[in-house]
Amino acid sequence: MHEGTHVVVVRSLVYLENAQLFQYTESRHRADKFRFVDFARRDHM
Repeated sequence: MHEGTHVVVVRSLVYLENAQLFQYTESRHRADKFRFVDFARRDHM
């Protein structure tokens, strides 16, 4: 990539029920090629 190119940075943290960090993900994408769609579901017990 060239200097000054816009980049999208996506960070995701997933925790266990006991609040312990289970997974950390960080990815970088070219802004002109990126599309973001978010979906979340939480089942209450």
